[in-house]
Amino acid sequence: MTALKRTLAAMVAAAIALYVGVWMLLGPAVIQVENDLPYEIRSIEVSGDGFNKRIARLGPGESRCVRPSGIHAESGLEFRAETDAGRIEATDLAYLEASGGYHVIIEVSPGPHVRASNDGSVWMALCGLWR
Repeated sequence: MTALKRTLAAMVAAAIALYVGVWMLLGPAVIQVENDLPYEIRSIEVSGDGFNKRIARLGPGESRCVRPSGIHAESGLEFRAETDAGRIEATDLAYLEASGGYHVIIEVSPGPHVRASNDGSVWMALCGLWR
């Protein structure tokens, strides 16, 4: 391989890495729902201004990502689900925008308690791409 081909290959690889990095930091919002309960949750709704995403079920210890589309500018985040023990609802969980790399983790834990954190890893940008 000539020096020119190696240089071009390195430039293409650097451009792809830069694009992926920017997408991970500034791309669309990603929400990961984690079931830390010892039982299944069903009919899960993750919603906000301009979006409503559904997850059919999550067993104990399972998690799933959703990518809200339709956020116009900014949005709050709400969570609803059904369990054998009753309905779970939580509002004002987090702040989201359509872009900007918002990575939110919603944890459903015993009580049941619902907590959201905006400190999800940039690697969450890849979450759910293969489902």
